[in-house]
Amino acid sequence: MLPRFAAFSALSVIWLVVSLGPATSFPLPKGEGLKTLRKECTRCHSLMQISNADGRSRPEWEKHVVDMTDIERRPEAMREVVDYLTEHFPPGY
Repeated sequence: MLPRFAAFSALSVIWLVVSLGPATSFPLPKGEGLKTLRKECTRCHSLMQISNADGRSRPEWEKHVVDMTDIERRPEAMREVVDYLTEHFPPGY
């Protein structure tokens, strides 16, 4: 009985990890730039990391986004993402 339970538990954990991969949808505030943020930021991590991030000022978000991505090559996308993050995740939010 125990080996069957262990196998079931292992498969459950694997399913959870696979289903909650980097592109996991996580409820973030609606707003202009959310679609671009989802596209750019979920290449490497889940949206949960964004919602759990400390708030930042606009210059801090700009530096953080540039450090994490190559988005500065796409100025319009950069503006949209930083505008969104600045509006919804300011210092002390």
